[in-house]
Amino acid sequence: MKAGDEVVLHFGDQQIDATVVIASTNQDSIALAFDGIFGGYVGVMPLLRQDGVYRDLMHHQAANIGIRCPHCQRISWNPHDVDERYCGGCHVFFTEDNY
Repeated sequence: MKAGDEVVLHFGDQQIDATVVIASTNQDSIALAFDGIFGGYVGVMPLLRQDGVYRDLMHHQAANIGIRCPHCQRISWNPHDVDERYCGGCHVFFTEDNY
């Protein structure tokens, strides 16, 4: 993931569309921006990856990050799909040209 990527954030029993605003080069820390209040955060949620799981900094609760295919609207929660920007339904990688 990189700054500007559109993602879907699932936290607790809620889900919201978000945008990556900051991402470390090793992907271990990211910050996601969204509209409104979500999971006790206002507008931005910082996440830290520990043992392959992203967790918020305030509650240390797991947060799942998915991507929505711009073509079929399917959401993939598979970490490899998210990292590679891939839709398993369409079998395409998202690029600057097709996203």
